[in-house]
Amino acid sequence: MTDDIEQLAADLEKLPQQVQQKILRPAMKAAAAPMLARAKELCPVKTGRLRDSLHLSVRKTKFGVNAFIEIGPGHFRGRTFYGPMVELGHKLVPHKDQRGVTDEVSRAVRHVNKTVAPRPFLRPAFDTGKDAAAKLAQEQITAAIAQEMTK
Repeated sequence: MTDDIEQLAADLEKLPQQVQQKILRPAMKAAAAPMLARAKELCPVKTGRLRDSLHLSVRKTKFGVNAFIEIGPGHFRGRTFYGPMVELGHKLVPHKDQRGVTDEVSRAVRHVNKTVAPRPFLRPAFDTGKDAAAKLAQEQITAAIAQEMTK
């Protein structure tokens, strides 16, 4: 399979940069779509806001064209700022009101376990779907290259 991928990369390099982008973007999006669906299935739901904010973006980076499953407008931003905290876990921190007084609930938190366990949904979606995604991307890219070569 490694030889196939190397040959595919060599064939892709023969094409102009714009054509490479035209081939890679849809292939990456199609390959990552099942992982996005799986992440939405695994996402813990209380209000549904976190699950609904998961989306797929494909963009060019210094490493090439990549697909990303993102939470809302970005990590720790927007209405779903807490997504990474759900995925990775977090510490409980007592809150103070505007006067600087710690409330009763926050005082009680100090005496309990001070961390919230992670509830991963993105990593398991990636781990279960990465092989199928690679195969799907390879098939799509091969078909697109063949189509471009015949033009």
